[in-house]
Amino acid sequence: MNIICYCCEEQITEETSSIEHILPNAIGGKLKSKELLCKDCNSNFGVSFDSELTKQLLFLSSFLNVKRDRGNHPKVKGGKTESGIDIDFLSGGKPYYAKPSVKTTTKNNEVVLDIMARDKKELKQILKGLSRKHPQIDIEEILSKSIEEKAYLNEPVKITQTIGGAKALNAITKVALNYCIYKTKSFKPFTTTINTLKTDSKNELSKHYHSDKPLYKKIAQEICHIIHIQSNKQNKNVIGYVEFFSSYSFIILLSDNYDGKNIKATYCYDLNSKKEIKKNINLKIATEDFNTLPIITPDYYPIITNKMDRIIKIGLKEQNDKALSNLISKCVDDIWKVKYGHEERVTKQMITKLSQHIAMEFVKFMYRGKKTTANNGYK
Repeated sequence: MNIICYCCEEQITEETSSIEHILPNAIGGKLKSKELLCKDCNSNFGVSFDSELTKQLLFLSSFLNVKRDRGNHPKVKGGKTESGIDIDFLSGGKPYYAKPSVKTTTKNNEVVLDIMARDKKELKQILKGLSRKHPQIDIEEILSKSIEEKAYLNEPVKITQTIGGAKALNAITKVALNYCIYKTKSFKPFTTTINTLKTDSKNELSKHYHSDKPLYKKIAQEICHIIHIQSNKQNKNVIGYVEFFSSYSFIILLSDNYDGKNIKATYCYDLNSKKEIKKNINLKIATEDFNTLPIITPDYYPIITNKMDRIIKIGLKEQNDKALSNLISKCVDDIWKVKYGHEERVTKQMITKLSQHIAMEFVKFMYRGKKTTANNGYK
């Protein structure tokens, strides 16, 4: 059986074979095929616009710590606290200072340093730089007296999340197209859409789409990627629907002159359960109605906000559950291994110390971000 690349229309051989993730793997996509694109076309599309879509969805991918085939999520930049401190996010949404803080003052002919570094290596580099101007600085002494502290961030962090633009919309069109060709085993009816993507130009085939009436029923904790394709004999079109993280939704016109077999298929992958689940979606839109839709409208903003609020709450609950589990494990290690590691028997004093330690750390965790006289963090 000859397998043809739908982009260049050349036969895919063993040498040119390529695994195409129908949904980008960088956002947790698992559905893939070796019968869509050759190696070169796959790479060209990835550079042209796939990377832009995954970049725009990076915060949610990292915040929810979705699993990818290769490597951890890159650092997400652009967060800022209410007091103006720049914050980056690591995998799992863990906040991380974007840069060190260095304050140098001179008092009574003495240099006073106030340095906040993210690790000892960075602190040493900062001190080496300062020692050029202040040779009296004893780097090793300062390093020996430095305090390593982990603390809860006690103020909200704001980060801007945007999705859209020509490249991202092209990538979204490709997601729907990939799935359509994957299910129908034919690309000829979608030549116009393919040619639009090949030119890597702005297109109006993909638009934001959020309905007041939900297209499907949500389960409590699910966070899904969804692709739905459906043909309409009366309108002779094929419409695609793509949804990322149960939040960002798009409608795609894959063909406006379709006369082939009936198409109706839905793929839904739940990132929480890591399973494919069934959804019943029915979406019929006339081509004329599609053409009158704007790329995006302010009417969608409240709907998107509600969807995002739901996802953030689910993500924060999972983070809290994991943080509490880690907190208890650390407290146990602090008592059993560090403080009483030399003891052969478990004593009443050890149990009391462990209970007190867990209680104190639990209070700090529960009251993080609230005004309290306790030291908000632990050493």
